[in-house]
Amino acid sequence: GTVEAEEIGAGGVWISVDTRGGPAPELRGGGGEGAGRGAPLDGWEAGAAAPYKGRAVRTGDHIAFSVDLAGSGRVEPGHVGAASAEVSAGGVIDSGPAGATGPAPAYAREVLEAMAAREDLSGDADLAVAVAVDFAIWYAWVEPQLRAQVVTDALGWYRYGRDLDRWLAAAGLPWRLGSQPAAAKLLWAWPGGQSLIYGALPLAWEADRLDLERYRYHVVSAELLAQLRDGMPIVKEPGRELWATADARDAWIWDRLSYRGPPGAMERYCRDGTFSAGDCDRIRAEQSQNWSPGSVGDAEIAPDAGVSATFQWALYAREGRFVGDCATATSLAMASWQSLGLVPLAMGYGGASFDWPTHEQPFVLDGDRFFSPQAPPSPAFARERTYVYAVLPAVHPLHGLTLGWEPQGWARGGAVPGGWLLYGQLSRRMEDGIPLSTVAGWLEEQLRGGWAQIR
Repeated sequence: GTVEAEEIGAGGVWISVDTRGGPAPELRGGGGEGAGRGAPLDGWEAGAAAPYKGRAVRTGDHIAFSVDLAGSGRVEPGHVGAASAEVSAGGVIDSGPAGATGPAPAYAREVLEAMAAREDLSGDADLAVAVAVDFAIWYAWVEPQLRAQVVTDALGWYRYGRDLDRWLAAAGLPWRLGSQPAAAKLLWAWPGGQSLIYGALPLAWEADRLDLERYRYHVVSAELLAQLRDGMPIVKEPGRELWATADARDAWIWDRLSYRGPPGAMERYCRDGTFSAGDCDRIRAEQSQNWSPGSVGDAEIAPDAGVSATFQWALYAREGRFVGDCATATSLAMASWQSLGLVPLAMGYGGASFDWPTHEQPFVLDGDRFFSPQAPPSPAFARERTYVYAVLPAVHPLHGLTLGWEPQGWARGGAVPGGWLLYGQLSRRMEDGIPLSTVAGWLEEQLRGGWAQIR
């Protein structure tokens, strides 16, 4: 059968279907303008409608639909909005803000024009465009009265980035943000860290528009960049300033991190001796008291879920420590590098379980490739398969928020390219460096509406 639709308008409607717990982005059927995008799968002709019976009806700003398939799906009404939906036994519950997000180019232009109305942006046009594109999704998702604040924050990031080269020269540091290519500036200007998929409030699953507190949880401000710049180490080792500083900041964060993963994993780490007896006593005491490092609105943040540089820096000011796991440390390292004009990238990998061998780590751009100050996976796992992923800026407010799961639960989506490798292959690629051109290709795929594959 095919997906049937009524009153969907000239913009069309796209329906993506998840099957058997894993993402199938090629299973997309459409009606209206731009219909028929697809790929061959199990005899399904490219360009044909998705082979699932269903019905979609547009009512005002929302589209309701039903299909005779258990699973999960996402509706994208043209380029007007997106609605995440849960599918069960032929019924669909619309749980997303259909018609509320708007097209990415229009939002980016609105932010850019609002910035230009307040300041001459000709000093670094690439940076101005990068900031506008990276803040477009926040402009789209905040409560309407906060859009002026988003523009102010975007302008703050532009000013901070524009002035960084003078600060770096005065500090005796040799690298420059202004001389980076446009793709690197697009990666540098992303203020949201890993808030797309990680933490207590992952953006991909936010049901409502963001109020100020939730927006601040997600987005690093220019003021916080200055605090991170001045509050962490800088190493002036001739010829190695960039690498030594990136390494020192990553190590500084880990030295102050109280590692907290999911409760089950923490108990296993205590049993196998990964943590000391004293650490395990503290962990069990926290668990018995349902201790939380803080809250955002009425949402209590679990000890392993505070994947927010803003949240963690405030926690450090209160308690002198960070709390979380490798994703938390990666988000902090990325923001600390951005504060110095270094371009970050987050990548992770996972094996047969969520616990081991699994890790996430930050990479920093050195020349035209990204390298990590942390070690690659152990050679002991070289012949085993691993799922490898990267977390990119959500440069398209619709496609950047599409998200699904590979087998075993690993994330993949518009802003989360992923794929399966051997650990040995991953180690070699980490040692060789991840080309900036490759990462730029992943971003271009997101803008086209695709999900990039790491091969």
